[in-house]
Amino acid sequence: MPISPQDFWCSSPILILCGFGTLLLIVDARCGKGPRDLLPIAGLSLFGLLAAGAAVLLLWGEFGSGGVAPVECFTPMGGMGAAIRCDGYVLVFDAVFLLAAGLTCLISLGYLERMDLRFGEFFALILFATAGMMLMASAMDLVVALLSLEVMSIALYILCGLARTDLRSNESALKYFIIGAFSSAVLVYGIALVYGATGSTALPDIARAASRIDFARGDLLLVGSALIVTALCFKIAAVPFHGWAPDAYEGAPTPVTAFMSTGVKAAAFAMFARIALSLFASYTIPATEVLWLIAMLTMIGGNLAAVVQTNVKRMLAYSSIAHAGYLLVGLVAAVDRRQTDGSVTVGTPDIAFYLIAYTLMTMGAFAVVVWFGRRRREYLLIEDFAGIGFRHPFIAIAFSIFLLSLAGIPPTAGFMAKFGLFRSAVATGHTDLAVIGVLTSVISVYYYLRLVVLMYMRETETGITPTYSPATTLAIVVSGYGVLHLGLFPGSLWRLAEIGAQTLAW
Repeated sequence: MPISPQDFWCSSPILILCGFGTLLLIVDARCGKGPRDLLPIAGLSLFGLLAAGAAVLLLWGEFGSGGVAPVECFTPMGGMGAAIRCDGYVLVFDAVFLLAAGLTCLISLGYLERMDLRFGEFFALILFATAGMMLMASAMDLVVALLSLEVMSIALYILCGLARTDLRSNESALKYFIIGAFSSAVLVYGIALVYGATGSTALPDIARAASRIDFARGDLLLVGSALIVTALCFKIAAVPFHGWAPDAYEGAPTPVTAFMSTGVKAAAFAMFARIALSLFASYTIPATEVLWLIAMLTMIGGNLAAVVQTNVKRMLAYSSIAHAGYLLVGLVAAVDRRQTDGSVTVGTPDIAFYLIAYTLMTMGAFAVVVWFGRRRREYLLIEDFAGIGFRHPFIAIAFSIFLLSLAGIPPTAGFMAKFGLFRSAVATGHTDLAVIGVLTSVISVYYYLRLVVLMYMRETETGITPTYSPATTLAIVVSGYGVLHLGLFPGSLWRLAEIGAQTLAW
């Protein structure tokens, strides 16, 4: 069938970001070579994100509330499935991506100027990566999911190597590129096997085929599903596929690290959940057992590795791995309930809520790290933050709130987010996994509170003298407010996440 105006309307947030990204490249090219003022380019990128956010709100009023059936877009002729879907599930994750991108742009402005990385294409790449994330969440076909993943990844490979004269940044980009290419190859092979087993790459067709195929015969679908899960575990940095993440996160510019820790993880889980609930539509495949094991290893491995870190970025990188384990707990619950009675409203709302909370508290923590930087220098050792509770009380309080939220201590958003995930695990009979999650959260309290103790209970003779940035300060204020608001009043956002999950079924 031909492309309709409704197809363009339902994909308008993606089209807006691509349009503004192209405009930013043109504006940057017109500025010529050499140092430039990044404020107009950053302002234009933020305006583009706001415009995409307005489109998401309008689409939510039309499709996200459940009153109107979700719309499948760009359906080709010949009986193949739709390329993308506009529903409440997609729109909730679109909001997460836009939040992560907006906060990244705010904390990047002062950082890029201070580190002499005045590249206007930085903001265009952020918009293109965000568009790729949106397409990942809405993809209803494995080929479209692969293409959207590459759109996001290629932009991030460039962003990781933005500091061209920094060997660590070059190493980060190269490692991320090699691992990304390898995992994409595994994903392509898995998609080929799934297509061979089902005759389609459309997720609804795969879900119907998966409910009929007996996996005890060693069908191609079982092997293809295993390869797809392996590739997606690389993308979310789950143990034992996590080895690339700490080095890539440490070497990349700090705002890029924050964006990778939040937006990329949210996009990967949005795609992971939709694909997993298609592939594992039947109890004949032992999906929950495999995901259970990966979740357990990721929670334990990420937290134990974070304990011994002396670099804040590496600590937050291993912390990001641990949080991927907590999110996998919700995915285990979602897949288990999907296989039991076909429902998709258990686990998936908790994943969405957790990702929103995680984006706020992680972006806030990285914004504090950026705030304490000076010209061509970052303070990344944990010992560097000793005594700042007395010299910079406002920032120290904000940093403490973010760290306590990451540890899951009430009354912060992190506590409510973990509570939701563990509640879903218990409701689906995975109490043992919830207990492991609680115990590993106790381990995380040590390395998070270690920073808090240093800030307030130890003084150093060489204190940090930061370079003030209004944009970074605004990002810290917004993140801190969000963390506290969602910790005290989580109900409204949780209901929106539940409404979005109800539209996930096909």
